[in-house]
Amino acid sequence: MVIYLKKKIGQFINRNIKQHFMELVEGEDALIFKLHNKIPFVNKSLVVKHRNTGKRLVIKFSHGEAVLSKEDLRTIGELGVYDIYLKADTFNRAFLKRTRFDVQNRVKALIDKENHMIFEAYPTVHSSLSFVYKSALFRSKAESLENHNDFIRLKGRIELFDEVDFDKAELLVASNRNRHEYFDVDYEISGDIINFSVDIQLDDVTMDDFESFWRVDIRLKKDNIILYSIAVKADELNNFTKREDKLLGVVDKPVVDEDETLELCQLFYTNKDYNLRFRIISKEKAKDIIKNARDRDLFNEYMETTDVDRRLIFFESFHGKYSNSPKYIYQKLLELGYGNKYKFVWSYDGDEEIPGNPIIVKSRSEEYYKYLAQSKYWINNTTFAVENKKKGVYLQTWHGTPLKRLGYDITVENPGITWGHFNKESKNWNYLISANEYSTKTFRRAFKFKKTILEYGYPANDVFYLKDDSLKNSIKEKLNIPDNKKVILYAPTFRDDSKDKTGNRFFNINLDLEKIYNNFKEDYILLIKTHSVISDNLDLNKEYEGFIYDLSNYDDIHELFLISDILVTDYSSVFFDFAHSRRPILFFTPDMENYIKERGVYREVIDDLPGPQLLDNDELVKAIENIDLIKERYAEKYNFFYDKYCSFGQGESSKKVVDLLFKDLK
Repeated sequence: MVIYLKKKIGQFINRNIKQHFMELVEGEDALIFKLHNKIPFVNKSLVVKHRNTGKRLVIKFSHGEAVLSKEDLRTIGELGVYDIYLKADTFNRAFLKRTRFDVQNRVKALIDKENHMIFEAYPTVHSSLSFVYKSALFRSKAESLENHNDFIRLKGRIELFDEVDFDKAELLVASNRNRHEYFDVDYEISGDIINFSVDIQLDDVTMDDFESFWRVDIRLKKDNIILYSIAVKADELNNFTKREDKLLGVVDKPVVDEDETLELCQLFYTNKDYNLRFRIISKEKAKDIIKNARDRDLFNEYMETTDVDRRLIFFESFHGKYSNSPKYIYQKLLELGYGNKYKFVWSYDGDEEIPGNPIIVKSRSEEYYKYLAQSKYWINNTTFAVENKKKGVYLQTWHGTPLKRLGYDITVENPGITWGHFNKESKNWNYLISANEYSTKTFRRAFKFKKTILEYGYPANDVFYLKDDSLKNSIKEKLNIPDNKKVILYAPTFRDDSKDKTGNRFFNINLDLEKIYNNFKEDYILLIKTHSVISDNLDLNKEYEGFIYDLSNYDDIHELFLISDILVTDYSSVFFDFAHSRRPILFFTPDMENYIKERGVYREVIDDLPGPQLLDNDELVKAIENIDLIKERYAEKYNFFYDKYCSFGQGESSKKVVDLLFKDLK
């Protein structure tokens, strides 16, 4: 009985300590930590731990408060970052939990004016409470940003820690491209407060400044010698209860590119440390950033006010297409009768009719976020725009076996992909589908994924194991593809370095279309399917009509796999899926060396490729002309590849997923 009670009490303490937070109160000689979510019947302590050395200070709570004094700081002594923990002791057992950051604690500090030191709070990347302990002569706060169309007027104050003999106040704005601009600051002194005003106006902004980031520092000088410089804090400009609060204002700039197609602006903002910054970007990009912040705020509101419907299932594929594994899981649910009792929502931006009469919402619309918050089940093959699903089940189907390095496996600099949002969103996944053992190992490592991996194979690949040709025939009929012609599918990936001046990726085709046309127009047709992140249509010569089909905007590449006799690709993971067909694959890789350098690939896969690597168009033409010889030459390697990378699923993937996730719902 005693052991049982100890266990239950331990579970109660552990549950409550995870939910605690602290309110900080600035005193003249101390910083007070007020503990909320109080845990009864245990001794509680505040633990202040140096991140690098491990040196710690432990202060007991009394009446829900722990007091950190200037003398305590002097005892600690070491400068640097300190992390905050709550410790609870009971039954000879200690519970220790990081304290989360609360917005009301932004930039709270303990100032030791006598020794010119500051102990200042900030949120970490994971929204925990930490402090930085450093020397300082003053701190600076922004009080207003006034938009004057082509410049911004910054007003604020400097709080002196001691008397400072200076003759000039100056604002420095410095970009990440080593450009520096200086502005004289108008100021008035009142005791230990200096009120200042300064106009930030970059008159000579050029296209070289596009996508640059700028920090804003204020400094005091004497005889042109810098006495002290510090970032201007923006923590008083907004309540910062929403993501949009961090976007502080936009200033138009009269700068356009040489084609007069790209207008620039300055987006002023602050991030987790509440330092004032700005970024020079296109107006369209600024609008998108602001919309994304508002979208996340909208979703958070729905999460707080909407109940979860346990019979609502939300599907998304490639940010608004009806395709890939989510489509085939959905169709299996309809086939097995789940549509009679349960509601389905599709994020879909197309205009074709989706069977089963689901609720259709446009991606990133208000309805999209409302139904996303209501749905117990999320099924996606990429990522959602939000990161904080707290209830229900999230099935990440993923798409493709990795050839390009992913996540934490990326070792090259500037790979062209931002993983910050992805890493946060992936923590919500309850299940992740894998197509083979190699993917399982890669996902575990590259995503640092610790939850359940379903080694079922991709549901989208079930189409390769259909026992009749009715779907294949209907696709050909829909696309007006003649039965007497063979089909070549060209499906390359995107290039990280193929971007226009706005940052959007474009399709840089490597094929010599004229050569392909002249050699194969009698026996083949050519389908071109660009990557999902590229939406451009190709500008094709009318001469190629009836031979080249630009299907870049066709949702479901698996339907194209089904009707194709040959796949031509490069570094796209589509060939792993297409290998289920056992039809020939040609790897057209004229920029292999540069691609590996810029992006990084898994060498293990390069060694296993089930077809030839072709470095120019002449080699490609010759390979197509001798495709039967290629099949024979690579038969053994293809069989090895199939056994290694196509080992899961083989026609039963969708049913396995449905049986696992929804067997109790039918």
